[in-house]
Amino acid sequence: MTHSLSLSVFIVLVSACSASRQMTKESAIGVLYYQNYDLKISRAGAMDTAYYVITNAKEFEDVFTRVREVDAKAPNFTGQTLVAISAPAATRLRVIRAAIASSDMNVYAGTCDANEAGCPENGLAVSTVPKSFSVKRVVFYINSRLVKQLPVSY
Repeated sequence: MTHSLSLSVFIVLVSACSASRQMTKESAIGVLYYQNYDLKISRAGAMDTAYYVITNAKEFEDVFTRVREVDAKAPNFTGQTLVAISAPAATRLRVIRAAIASSDMNVYAGTCDANEAGCPENGLAVSTVPKSFSVKRVVFYINSRLVKQLPVSY
């Protein structure tokens, strides 16, 4: 009887651990890039990196301005969340990929060269990802290193 009970407890614990690991696996999501925008507030001379998570048009319009009207597509906030990274002038970053893991959205960025396709000219990496109301936090990684966590408000 005790052996049977111990075996049952062991099976339940193994199942719980296995289910927990499966829930935190990442699911890749699509990323769209926006290169015709800049910040309304100048960050000239800024030495730190700024991170943004924007879920509505008003906040987007308060923070960003179009650099070029031609080809400047606007995000559709009914189905998209905007994530952006503003790096110091000497650093060029771009969003490489994004994924959802449980209630986190992980955004992976990396450094890039000015000659690389998709590398922003102004040090501002602006991208949208599919909106998911299950996401409560965006976690930013640069070159595989966790650098910032921001809450998401809808």
